Amino acid sequence: MAVQRGWSSLQAPRLINIPHRILNAMHRPAVEFKGPDVKGFCKALSIDFKNIYKTKINHPFIYAANGHGVWKSAITNILAPGAKVLIPETGRFALSWLYMAEM
Repeated sequence: MAVQRGWSSLQAPRLINIPHRILNAMHRPAVEFKGPDVKGFCKALSIDFKNIYKTKINHPFIYAANGHGVWKSAITNILAPGAKVLIPETGRFALSWLYMAEM
């Protein structure tokens, strides 16, 4: 029996065939965050933000991070140092929130 590597179907909530154009897109290399493509994209995005929010004097700040980086940003911007936080322990992610809030 031949072994087939990679994904050919998505199993949520039922078996779904993944089109070849999607499979091919998944095989592209990751974008370098410090590369010229991202810098150009962020510059264009900054201009679009100014148009969306109808501002000419403010400069949007683009913060690239994974999910934990967003958590840290939210905690830092919403809570004062030493503030009390109630985090129900409901599993791994709740513990991550707890550890991040304690930092």
